[in-house]
Amino acid sequence: MTRLLGMAALAIAIAGSASAAPCIAASTNCTEWIAFQGGPARSLLYRTYSLESKNPAITRAVVMVHGAGRDADNYFRTAVAAAFLAGALENTVVISPRFASNDGRGCRDLLAANEVSWPCNGDSWRSGGISPGNENLNSFAFADEILRKLARKDAFPNLKAIVVAGHSAGGQFVNRYEMANTVHDTLGVPVTYVVSNPSSYAYLDSMRPNAETEFHAFSDARNCTTFDAWPYGRPPICSARSTFCRWEDLIRRVRRWRRDRPGARAERRSENTSMRISARITRWSLFRCAATMRAACSRRTRRCRWFFRKISKAEALRGLKARPPISISKFGLQGGGF
Repeated sequence: MTRLLGMAALAIAIAGSASAAPCIAASTNCTEWIAFQGGPARSLLYRTYSLESKNPAITRAVVMVHGAGRDADNYFRTAVAAAFLAGALENTVVISPRFASNDGRGCRDLLAANEVSWPCNGDSWRSGGISPGNENLNSFAFADEILRKLARKDAFPNLKAIVVAGHSAGGQFVNRYEMANTVHDTLGVPVTYVVSNPSSYAYLDSMRPNAETEFHAFSDARNCTTFDAWPYGRPPICSARSTFCRWEDLIRRVRRWRRDRPGARAERRSENTSMRISARITRWSLFRCAATMRAACSRRTRRCRWFFRKISKAEALRGLKARPPISISKFGLQGGGF
């Protein structure tokens, strides 16, 4: 509980006086329903302020995702306590969604009328799993709807920051939602993701950390053939609007430009080695250092230094100089050269 309370306090600190008093009890008075696709399918959440009423005093929002027990009420209490300790109850809306599940086996939540039952096992609610009762609805859509409501200027005109935080199974959800959601760049409000104590992660490519937290090719891929499949690898379906897939598309365009540009064929054989190094630097720079798509990576950024330590300086310079600097704007995105 102490660890969870600390994580909630951190989320509120990252996120940053209302006319109505905040609703702080984990009771029906502090709940609200989110309808999907015009209804009747819906899911429940706890919140300190209504998501439908105009509230100009709110400048920050914290969405706290529960663990495997799906006890949104307890996580709401913890997040509210953290907001109180931070002195942020008056200007922060605290939300705890409930990913209810009743599969008749391991998960037996009591469901209200038309309440969505999210998948409990396999490709579950933790990884955007599809509702057994609605094949067009996945668990990421629940978080999407919450963020859209928060970003509405007619409800929260002064909202400056949103934090999506998750603990344990909720950390798994947030890790994967950060990769695959389609609303991050459309909200007009900065979104930060806090991932705490998940038992597994989704990775951006086939590289995996070893005991020293250095990334290498996965050593047991022959025996563990699904190690790079969702929910441990890339999302199964790429949406053109998801952050992960936009970077994938950017890399494809960079590679196509390098392949088709004038003189590329003549240079290919002599520069084969340096091209591989340059491609690797480009790929890891993008994924590890520019995941929010706000800037490209350079060797001077703190996040990239660990990568450049893994190859010699001479190899790095050869790889980078094998091609002229490319501006990301050339490929339809904003950012510096890399």
